Amino acid sequence: MAAAVALVASEALGSRPQATEADAPVPPCPSTPNCARLRVPVASAPLAVTEAVHRAFSGLGDTGLGTPAAFVPTATGALATFAVGPFQDEVAVEVEPASRGSVLWVRSAAESGRSDLGVNRRRAQRVVEAVAAWLPPEAREEPAGQ
Repeated sequence: MAAAVALVASEALGSRPQATEADAPVPPCPSTPNCARLRVPVASAPLAVTEAVHRAFSGLGDTGLGTPAAFVPTATGALATFAVGPFQDEVAVEVEPASRGSVLWVRSAAESGRSDLGVNRRRAQRVVEAVAAWLPPEAREEPAGQ
């Protein structure tokens, strides 16, 4: 699990060095604190990372994510909705090819309100940890040169 946590620390709320915010695969967070967006380099091929995303959300194993109210696997990631009492949070996960492996993008945001007491930040980190749990150990280390 320590390797998964190392992935989370890589880049929070950042954009790709070679890209602009406008062409990132997940939307930017608004100025309110009820959103978290992570960019995580992964030393594994995009297809393997996308499969790990699908497994993490499909309940194949104990991921700590809980059961999403809705889950839609996509060709390059997943979309999910989580109900937290009367509130709904949306999670978007996208995987992009990179020069050495892949980049995992995770965005978790509340549909309404202004503050979420850090719920979306923790959920985004748990998504990264859950995906990392489905990858081989060597893929959990940040690739050199990313």
